[in-house]
Amino acid sequence: AKSTLKVYQINTERLKTSIQDAVDENCHLQEREKQLLQEAEGWGERFSELNEQTKMFESSKADIEEVLKNKESQVKSLTQYLLKMKDWSLAIREDDDAEDNHWDTDIKGETENGEHLDDQQKRTVKKLIYAAKLNACLKTLETERDQMYSKLSDENKAKGELTERIENLQSQQASLQSENEHFESEVQKLQQKLKVMTELYQENEMKLHRKLTVEERERLQKEEKLSKVDEKINHAAEELNSYRQRAKDLEEELERTIRSYQNQITSHEKKAHDNWLTARAAERHLNDIKKENAHNRQKLTETEFKLDLLEKDPYALDVPVRPFGREHSPYGPSPMGRPSSETRAFLSPPTLLEGPLRLSPMLPGGGGGRGSRGPTAMYEAGNERGELSSDRFTDPHRPPSDTGSLSPPWERERRIILPPPGEPYADPVLPPRRQERFFPNAPNTGRLSGPAELRTYNMQSFDKTVRNPFPMRSYPHYPPQRPGFLPPPPPPENRVEPPQSNPSAVEQPEPQQET
Repeated sequence: AKSTLKVYQINTERLKTSIQDAVDENCHLQEREKQLLQEAEGWGERFSELNEQTKMFESSKADIEEVLKNKESQVKSLTQYLLKMKDWSLAIREDDDAEDNHWDTDIKGETENGEHLDDQQKRTVKKLIYAAKLNACLKTLETERDQMYSKLSDENKAKGELTERIENLQSQQASLQSENEHFESEVQKLQQKLKVMTELYQENEMKLHRKLTVEERERLQKEEKLSKVDEKINHAAEELNSYRQRAKDLEEELERTIRSYQNQITSHEKKAHDNWLTARAAERHLNDIKKENAHNRQKLTETEFKLDLLEKDPYALDVPVRPFGREHSPYGPSPMGRPSSETRAFLSPPTLLEGPLRLSPMLPGGGGGRGSRGPTAMYEAGNERGELSSDRFTDPHRPPSDTGSLSPPWERERRIILPPPGEPYADPVLPPRRQERFFPNAPNTGRLSGPAELRTYNMQSFDKTVRNPFPMRSYPHYPPQRPGFLPPPPPPENRVEPPQSNPSAVEQPEPQQET
């Protein structure tokens, strides 16, 4: 619509300019026509003047022609005289005969002036001078005649040119009149067209105005829709950014929780391993105590049997002491005798006879492991080779031995420290048990518990104990920190909570620690 309107405006402007040019050209032609008419009138006046001049020149021409004829005759006569100047006498006579009248008048004039020529020679000289004067006059007349002829030819040429120009002007006037009439008709047609075009232009302008109003309304509606869409897009972008931030925060929280759970898992695995080692040690200790109790029962039965024998026969002490067999014991042969290779495997698990095992870092040093048979206060700390426990553990490059002393309990009974006289015999009892390492649930801090919290809580519980025979030890067998190793999260009192982007997110409750 805008392009058609522009084309229509350009066409109307072109028509207006063409009409204006035609009107200006028409005015110019009318002025030129007036000027040409004035010039034609002036040329007509000049033509009349030239006609009068031509008439005057024709009359003067006739007079000049007559004078010329006379002069020519005179020239001829003078030439004849000049040819016959040698013969003075003949010339004077012939001159007197030819020009009696003329010379008579001249002579009369000269006689009247008082000039009387005596000599005939003077007369001839005067005649020659007169002939020369006439010749000069003749030449001047000839030049004047030539000038008049040239002027006449120029005037004739100018007259012809003027006539031709008048004819051309008349033809131009006729053509200009026809062109003027044609242009007037074209101007009328263009005025009619202009009226029609103005009406069409007004109609098209109204239509375009209506169309433009409709398009403007549509454009405003589209702009409103676009503004709403932009607002929605901005809102969606903000929501997307918030969701991304929330996802990022959740990922970070998930990573932290995963790390804390992994740390908890590792700590629980370590606890389970330590508990398993303590359980095995306690089980072995219990087996040793059972064996010692059985040995003590055997000894008790032997002493009772000896006492019975002494009551019956006081001289029975002279009998050499030998190990009681199955026939002497009411309970059968002593199971605590030196066992054979078949029964030796049942004294301890197979692992006791198959090389050393790892020493648990949570067990007490020195005689710990599978070789321990009781508390360190009641048994000696040396092994069968006489090596001290400190010597075994001072070398950090030497693998720790987990076997301990492999001597049976009937040989170790000689190493039992006897009480001093006057004090009752102290039966070997179980060593003081290590306090439980499974602690109650840590206080709820509002976040998932990590290994740092467990360590702090466990250390607090250890500090509260008065006496702990199995103190908490560091774990030297932990691997060193790697470059990509992430440290555990800080304690809850030193932890700075990041701003939660999603307020609707519900914190997960702290899982209960399994014991």
